[in-house]
Amino acid sequence: MSKIDRATFHQSMGGGIDPENARLLRAADRAGVPREEITSLDRDGDGRLRGDEIDDLYDILAGLDFEDDDVEVAPFDDPEVVRVRGGVDLGRNGSGEVGADTVLYHGVVDALAEPAERRVAIARAIADDPRLARGFEGRSEGGRDNTMLTHNPMHRGERQADGLIRTRFGDAYRCNLFVGDVVWRSGGRPPTVRGPGWVHYDLAERWPKSQNFEKIGALRDVKPGDILVIDAPASGSGGGHVEIITELKHGEDGEVLDMVSIGARWAENAIVEDNSRAWGIFEATPTQDERRGAHFESGDGTRYFILRPRGESVMAHQREFVVRG
Repeated sequence: MSKIDRATFHQSMGGGIDPENARLLRAADRAGVPREEITSLDRDGDGRLRGDEIDDLYDILAGLDFEDDDVEVAPFDDPEVVRVRGGVDLGRNGSGEVGADTVLYHGVVDALAEPAERRVAIARAIADDPRLARGFEGRSEGGRDNTMLTHNPMHRGERQADGLIRTRFGDAYRCNLFVGDVVWRSGGRPPTVRGPGWVHYDLAERWPKSQNFEKIGALRDVKPGDILVIDAPASGSGGGHVEIITELKHGEDGEVLDMVSIGARWAENAIVEDNSRAWGIFEATPTQDERRGAHFESGDGTRYFILRPRGESVMAHQREFVVRG
């Protein structure tokens, strides 16, 4: 269970929220919150919720959690408690798993105005939501169900009552699935690979070949929300790994001293956010070549790529979701 207090909410949403965002309004519908209650928060009419408007949005979210004044991103598993607002059961969705504050919170992070902030917030929202986080465990140890839930209708599966899709993914590497879903929800175009009757996010080590990303060649130009690809000197799908950079620590001269990233990790069998995956880039040499473009290469042959999505379009993304969803 993850509780999000008011200060954390302000920090995460500081870039502003688009109150007309289609995903946010669809989430409001599912949470039983009138759309007008969301759009009316934009009192100055600038198309962004900021400052006190963010505070008012938090009050709406917190009001959906009857237990306390915080927002909980967690399953609601008490079948005896039922609260109704606008004809919608706030205690649970159709499968009895999730509260309305969780549903609306996912819509809020999708509606962040700044793409880089949106990627970080979406990644953390997935990690904070046990329903979703469980699906990014690579191994179903002890018979535990780790079937992946996704917002992306590209993954064929069973549509759930809260709009998520239950996929057919079993034991498998999840790093590319995690970052792929984050980039897709943020309005970007993650690289895919297709076969007869199926489509899948491409292997991590192939992401740097995609024209959908700009390669960042200097550490001082890296920003939270950028994508870290680690291409180890190994063959096959085990040779690559991909995560979202979430935090940077800078020295007085602007030099990057530390880098935190979040990803679905096979070794830990979970989504983890720390600095353990990115540390090697600080011992690697900035390199530019015609074949691979800008990257960083270590003495053992490991290559580190920093990718930034090109041409993100939230509106195009939302139209695709509405049409295909």
